[in-house]
Amino acid sequence: MLSTLRRGLWLTCATLLAVQLLTGVSSSDLAAQSSREEPSPTATESLLAPGPEPAPPLLETPLPPPATGPVSSEPGKETIPTAEVPLTPAPESPSPPSDAPTPTTYPTSPTDETLLTLTSEPAPSVAPDEAPPACTPTPTLMPPSAPVPPVGAAVVSQANPGDVVINEIAWGGTSATGSDQWIELYNASTDPITLTRWSLVALDGTPAFSLTGVTQPGAFFLMERDDDDTIADIPADLIYNGGLNDDGEVLQLLDSASRLVDTANAAGGPWPAGSGWPEAISMERTHPLVPDLPGNWANNNGVIRYGVDIVGNPINGTPRQPNSTVYPVLPGDVVINEVAWAGTQANASHEWIELANNTDRDIDLTGYQLVADDGAPHITLAATIAAQGFYLIERADDNTVSDVTADLVVPFADGLSDAGESLRPTTGTRTIDTANGDAGPWPAGAGPPTPRSMERLAPTA
Repeated sequence: MLSTLRRGLWLTCATLLAVQLLTGVSSSDLAAQSSREEPSPTATESLLAPGPEPAPPLLETPLPPPATGPVSSEPGKETIPTAEVPLTPAPESPSPPSDAPTPTTYPTSPTDETLLTLTSEPAPSVAPDEAPPACTPTPTLMPPSAPVPPVGAAVVSQANPGDVVINEIAWGGTSATGSDQWIELYNASTDPITLTRWSLVALDGTPAFSLTGVTQPGAFFLMERDDDDTIADIPADLIYNGGLNDDGEVLQLLDSASRLVDTANAAGGPWPAGSGWPEAISMERTHPLVPDLPGNWANNNGVIRYGVDIVGNPINGTPRQPNSTVYPVLPGDVVINEVAWAGTQANASHEWIELANNTDRDIDLTGYQLVADDGAPHITLAATIAAQGFYLIERADDNTVSDVTADLVVPFADGLSDAGESLRPTTGTRTIDTANGDAGPWPAGAGPPTPRSMERLAPTA
């Protein structure tokens, strides 16, 4: 029994010495502290206790058995009390990869030999007072919307031949400089047409450029070379590069599918109209609905002009305006030149009237009227009167003037009154000339038996 007590005291001293070495607390202090402290709660009670998270509990570590055998804990035998030794926390293991399951620490009872347990269930990583990030939907990328044309305005990009025509070419530039060339297109169709991806090319390769923009029905599209100063007071729709050859070019207008829409000077050779610098007269298309033929081009008439060049000289052309060759006839352009109101010696009913073109351009008289103030005759004109030419109208048949072919044969109903008539050629509500405007007796001519015509002495007066 005594030896047993000695061995117990020796083990107790060894244990206290180990605690002192581990904690730095003296054995007397430890004994005093142990006497004042209440028994330590179990691990389960620590987990269930309210309040702040407790420090890691001190686990009871069984003492190793003595050399002669285990210490008895049966009733009636002495039991050596064991001291509680704090467990040094194990070093933290490195964090697992982001795609591996997150280890979760579960507390264990004092009798468990394993302190950490790994679970494959991911642990929540968001603090309770932190809201999870809001889910932001990924935006869907959509192509930009094309401009929507007005309702009822179908814009086309491919056209039929003649829908858009090369209408005017200032291949000689302007009076300021021969390099200030410009070209004009005309939309002869009834639809808005987008010119994007269209092109205007010369067969020799210069100029050759792409177009962009939209041209409206009956509108003009002005293209100036190099800059917008070519026509100083009229803005261009497009600026292009590359000069026209003064000796002539063959130009082709191609739509977005590279189909040929129109040409200019398709026959090749010199330009069919216009002039070079310094006169710089533009080449105008006589009629936009007539194909590109040499006879369908003419010089600007020098009277109907629009715009000024970079130094203020008038442009000898009609940029962004109807060409002078097809411009509505002005008063005095076409006049009543001669009236045979008494007929001929062969027949008094063989009356005839002659018109004269005082201009240097052909004039289309289709739709014009020649009327008397009393309503008869009332003649609807047709065909074209040549520049500086004449237009002969015969009554009833083409035998009135047997050796001259009439331009128009039309019945005059009751014919011209020998007492006098007032005649007027008109277009719409506009009168472009008169003959015997006061409606009194004819101022010239003679009746039967020797009828003589009434002639205008000065066609421009």
